[in-house]
Amino acid sequence: HTSETPTAGHGESFSEFLARTKEQPIYVILGVQGSGTNLLRSILVRAFNFAVVQDQSLVFNAAAAVGRNPSEATVGRELRSLQARLFPSGIGGKMNRRVKSNGSFAGLEQYLDPARFTSGADLARLVYSYAAYSLGTTRMAIKSDDLWESIQHIDTVLPNRRIILLTRDFRDNLLSITKKDFGPIDPIIAAQYVKKRFSHYAAEFRRTPPDSRFHVRYE
Repeated sequence: HTSETPTAGHGESFSEFLARTKEQPIYVILGVQGSGTNLLRSILVRAFNFAVVQDQSLVFNAAAAVGRNPSEATVGRELRSLQARLFPSGIGGKMNRRVKSNGSFAGLEQYLDPARFTSGADLARLVYSYAAYSLGTTRMAIKSDDLWESIQHIDTVLPNRRIILLTRDFRDNLLSITKKDFGPIDPIIAAQYVKKRFSHYAAEFRRTPPDSRFHVRYE
């Protein structure tokens, strides 16, 4: 849609939805590749009506770069880069990493005005909320295999969040890594790969208040 009117199936505009759900937490799936994060995403989508954005840290990193009290120029720069990932086109769109979701981002571009964002948290909330709005749900989650690299910015980007830490038997996890095309083949290097990434997620889980975190074991 190209104007501030309800879309088909919605009784409210996105701005109204955004205001109504501003206190709704965003769930963050934390787990090493090969630990079952895709399975957990599917369960949240199919059984619990979640909108899950497979971020690849693209929205998250853009929001982190915007930070707190940004200039309009900073916001504009990050928005231009992010739009190429949200709305890919041509060969470049197929080759570059992109943001995916079970919800739609069609129509989101009309809300990407640099003047409306006062923080990176505003940017992250808007993008993640739009995916939920397009599906008619208020349940929002993100999944990013690369989040360990920038998780130190999570307080800035997602001040209102819930953490879901997914763990798998260490031996099964590293064996899964060796059989994929994204990780090391050597078992010893694969073990280091898993341990390094998991350490960041485990630390975030420990610092999260008990009532805002969940631990799921995949076996």
